[in-house]
Amino acid sequence: MEPLLSYEERGPADADAVLLLHGFPLHRGMWTAVAEALAAAGHRVILPDLRGHGDSAASEDGSMTAMAEDVLALAHHLGLQRFVLGGFSMGGYVALEVARRAPQRLRGLVLVDTRTGADDEAARRGRKDTAAMVRREGMRALADAMLPKLLAKRHLEQHPDLVAAVRAMILENPVDGAVAALSGMAVRRDQADTLKAYGGPVLVLVGKEDTITPVEEAESMVATAERAGLEVIEGAAHLVPLERAPECAAAVAQWLTAVPEAATRTA
Repeated sequence: MEPLLSYEERGPADADAVLLLHGFPLHRGMWTAVAEALAAAGHRVILPDLRGHGDSAASEDGSMTAMAEDVLALAHHLGLQRFVLGGFSMGGYVALEVARRAPQRLRGLVLVDTRTGADDEAARRGRKDTAAMVRREGMRALADAMLPKLLAKRHLEQHPDLVAAVRAMILENPVDGAVAALSGMAVRRDQADTLKAYGGPVLVLVGKEDTITPVEEAESMVATAERAGLEVIEGAAHLVPLERAPECAAAVAQWLTAVPEAATRTA
C-alpha cells in the first residue's frame, strides 16, 4: 500500500535514515540544499511533504497528531525501524508528536526554529484570522504576510532570488491545506513533557535573528531535554535551512556522527 505522503530520497539506501519535515506554509523543497549536503556526506535523507502541502493531498484534519501518524506510516512503508527525525517550525511540532507517540522509533531529534509550547489564546485568534484571510484572499496574501517574518531583513533586501523561491513554495500549496494546518497548529498540545521524557540525543538549531521562535525558545528546549546541543546560526532569521543551508547542514552532519553512540547508551 502506498503511503499518504509524497516524498523523495537522497543518499545511499543502506545508510541510517534521516527524515526532515518542512514547516508551514512550505514543502519539502525547503530542505533540498541541506539534504544534498547530508547525502553527499553519506546519509540517507528522506523528505516528505506533510499532508496538504506540496504533492501530498489535503485533508480537513490538519492536526499534528494526524501528521505524526502520516510520518510513522511512511516510516513503516520504507521499512525503517529507527530513524533520526528533524523538523523545522511546524515540522518540529510534528516531530515532537512523533516523539510522544513512538519515542522508541527515534535515534535522535533535530529541532530547527521551533518550540515545545502550545499556542496561547492570542496566537489561536491570530491563526483563525489568518485562516479566514487565506480562504478569502488566497495563498498570495499569506505569502505577503509571512515573508517579512520568515527571512532576515538583509535577505529580504539583498537576495531577491531567495525571496522569490520562498514565495513560490508558499504559492505551490493549496488553500485547503494551509487552512487545515493553521487549525491544527492552533490546537496542538504543549510538548515540554515529551521533550523532557525523551532520552535520546537532541540537536536544537535556531537563527540568531529569528523573531517567530527566538533564541530564548531554543535555549528553553535545550534546558528541558535530557541531552541536547544548541547551534545558533548567525545571519539567519526563521528560515535557517534556506538562509544558511551550508551552516545548517554542517551542524546536523557533525551532530549525526555522535548519534549512534548516544542512542546506544540511551536504549
